[in-house]
Amino acid sequence: MRDTLTIPGIRLKNLSDNTVVLEFDGHDIIDTLTLKRKVNEKLGIPIELQVFYLDDFFWEECHLVYKFSSYCDSLINGFFEINFFIFPTEDTLVQKICTKNNIFVFDPLPVISGNGTLFDYSFGLNSTVEDLFLCIAKELGIPAPHFVLIAHGQELRSMDTKIANIFDITDQEYFYSKRIILKNVGIYIAVKGLSENLMNELYLSKGIKALKTVTVYYHNKSTLVEKYSVSDIPTLDELSMKLRAHFGVFPPVLFFKNDYLKNQSLFHWKESLASLFFDEETKCYNENIDIFVCLNMASVLVGDDDIAIVNAFCSKNKVNYLQRVVVHFENQETKELKVRDGLETIGKIKDLVDKLDLSRKGSFVHNGTNYYGGKRLLEIYFEKEDSSSDSLVFKYTPPVC
Repeated sequence: MRDTLTIPGIRLKNLSDNTVVLEFDGHDIIDTLTLKRKVNEKLGIPIELQVFYLDDFFWEECHLVYKFSSYCDSLINGFFEINFFIFPTEDTLVQKICTKNNIFVFDPLPVISGNGTLFDYSFGLNSTVEDLFLCIAKELGIPAPHFVLIAHGQELRSMDTKIANIFDITDQEYFYSKRIILKNVGIYIAVKGLSENLMNELYLSKGIKALKTVTVYYHNKSTLVEKYSVSDIPTLDELSMKLRAHFGVFPPVLFFKNDYLKNQSLFHWKESLASLFFDEETKCYNENIDIFVCLNMASVLVGDDDIAIVNAFCSKNKVNYLQRVVVHFENQETKELKVRDGLETIGKIKDLVDKLDLSRKGSFVHNGTNYYGGKRLLEIYFEKEDSSSDSLVFKYTPPVC
């Protein structure tokens, strides 16, 4: 005997405005496929186009209804409520049914270049990013390894990612997050540098941008470090190796548009550079990007003798670096901490809190901006183009009791 859950009723809702689409007697619905068959019987919508979504979770065919009862706080007026929507379809009858019943329908996925939409890609529940790459290669005649795709400002790199998950995003703000299902998502295409003349003509005719160079500067933005072809350094890993060779013993810290490039470690920077070429405001690719390098004293120093080496290097190349943090208190007291004192390092606001035994609910203000515990000190220090001091100064205000 298989496990079942007795549900008084199942209510399918429209994802966009919560309009009730259909209501069912839940006693004879055991799994998702059974529910899809009943929708097909009542509305005539093909099973392969139907999608269910419940509490931030896409339902697959194998998901039994009873397994997800714990995701709902309670039944709503005796009904187990599920969001219902339809994948893109050119079937005019299905479109008519969806319009009549206010059913949320995804638009096909537009593949966009500088000249506008190249073509629309219709997808299903099992469509993957790899399927999208193969489709683009077939439609445009560009080998899949030669181009990159961006959605939501992020490069699509994992080939087994479901296309449906691209429409499912998390909106994070401080201490809470909410899920959003988007109806329209654009996929932006660019190529990794220029290749044969025939291919270049194809790119130009379709308005497809080529990602050409990565230029690395010292933070003073006047001294060039190196200029690389993006085809030579497609990821942060390759860039880190080249910069490691350039700097010798110094592990660099990179910034792009004053944003610290996350997930850095000395030998394992696996993030792709392609997403940096994409301008989220203009929705276009740039041919070149600038990256700025500084030094992280917390990781550079391994002994007292290194200080003289670092100072000489920074003086020669006009590179600034953060050495100490100063905290001013309301009672006029001031405390000063070295970024690195022996083996101990202070890298984030929360490290200041722990080191000075302060309340996590207090506020650290620098230049009129209040920063939270997870903010890196280097990010704050290098947000200003004229960073010339070796210190970072905060005003600490304790929480109101």
